[in-house]
Amino acid sequence: MPDKAAQDFNNVNIVKVSVGRLFCGKIVASYTDSCSYTDLIFSELLSFMKAGDRVRVSTPVVLYHHPKHRNQPHNAEGMEGTIKEVLTDWQGRPISPNFPVVVEFAIDGAKRPFKAHMANTELEMV
Repeated sequence: MPDKAAQDFNNVNIVKVSVGRLFCGKIVASYTDSCSYTDLIFSELLSFMKAGDRVRVSTPVVLYHHPKHRNQPHNAEGMEGTIKEVLTDWQGRPISPNFPVVVEFAIDGAKRPFKAHMANTELEMV
């Protein structure tokens, strides 16, 4: 989880989260038993990413399913794609996946664009 600092202040949590170059400071209402503190932080981290946004892979990430490099390590750093989906729930229940952002990359010469599940800390907005 990225750097975080929280301070309880009269049933209000002040949450500060930094992700790469983006810094979000939010005041989040007090949580109940059905929603944990980490769920609130997770939802705030993903709130700035939406389907259709253009992103670039900003850290070295090794993929083994690249269409032109099947079963071989391929560094995806610098590749640009479009966010297809941000996974936050499954069948109506909230989830916290390790790689919640589904990014679609267009590859020249491939039959169709390929998708990869990425962490929000591995991406930057274009």
